[in-house]
Amino acid sequence: MKNTAQKPLGFLLEGLLYGEIKLSKVLPLLANEVSTPSLKKEMVRYADSSHSKLKKTDRVFNYLMHEPKIKKSQVIDTLLAESKILIKLTTSRPVQDLLLLSCVQAINHYKSVSYGTALAFAEELKLDTACELLYEIVEWEKQAEKELQKIAEEISLKALEFSK
Repeated sequence: MKNTAQKPLGFLLEGLLYGEIKLSKVLPLLANEVSTPSLKKEMVRYADSSHSKLKKTDRVFNYLMHEPKIKKSQVIDTLLAESKILIKLTTSRPVQDLLLLSCVQAINHYKSVSYGTALAFAEELKLDTACELLYEIVEWEKQAEKELQKIAEEISLKALEFSK
């Protein structure tokens, strides 16, 4: 790493690296549990986008001249474990979808904030290339958030109809 001021950036990105690797494997499996086609499609798309985010994050590490250590993210692990538990707590498919969607949204919010924080570090350190790469990732996360919100509205209506 070029200097010690970049260490927090590297540390933060190591946790995100773990999260992207984990999500690329787990989200497609969880998508198989989903009955709402738009949610299933978005979960698979979100998992696939992890590969692009991994490439950009790897480029940031190269730019920082930092060999990343994959640092376990307890937040991602907890949210994924919670989603598996929530699926088992109800037999209603629309309610299961809504609960699973809420976990995916929580993961998205966590990642959005974390990538945003990494971008702020890179901006403060005047690391233009890292800023460009992280900005693209932040924009992808924001777009995913919009898509997930649309799906949440759709699923909420189904869950409400089911509960009547």
